[in-house]
Amino acid sequence: MYEIYETEAYIFRSYNNSENDKRTLIFSKDFGLLWVDSSGSRKEVSKFRPFIQDFSYLKIFLVRGKMKFRVTGGDLISNIFFDFKDAKKEKVFILKNFFNLIEKILIKNHPEEYIFDLLSEFIFELKKNNLENLKKIEVIFTVKLLILVGYFSEDFLKEKGFDFSQEINDIILDENNIKRIIREINEQLRKIAF
Repeated sequence: MYEIYETEAYIFRSYNNSENDKRTLIFSKDFGLLWVDSSGSRKEVSKFRPFIQDFSYLKIFLVRGKMKFRVTGGDLISNIFFDFKDAKKEKVFILKNFFNLIEKILIKNHPEEYIFDLLSEFIFELKKNNLENLKKIEVIFTVKLLILVGYFSEDFLKEKGFDFSQEINDIILDENNIKRIIREINEQLRKIAF
């Protein structure tokens, strides 16, 4: 008998695995980044269909087989795409970029609770902010993510007089500062072999 694991997760992306199945990349609170299989999830009558969707935030039930995880059930908490009320196209683009960065820098099947919490905070800020603040939010959270995984030095921020430990609205970033930080982010990312 297999043990059933329950965890919160974000669905990053999925692809069709056969006529009726899906393979889905999730970022879970307890297992980190992992691929899961959901048998029959593409059928119209599938119990998985309502929650195995890109941009879903859900409680998911998994079993671990010899080689992979398989979905046994779940409950949709929210679909981030539908939670974006304005600037939907821009917010989805930024969120996809953040998902891609997480996927590239994290080890699969390794719990990363701090990064999961950071992602949740990032999504919260995307939902509540308007178009004019999106670049600032993207830069701040990208830096925070890179600091957490050791790819960005906090010394750079201190040298330039930035304090990213403040509330988002209290962090002052003009266009020139954003450009300087983006250059530093790109410099650090070039050192990583993608």
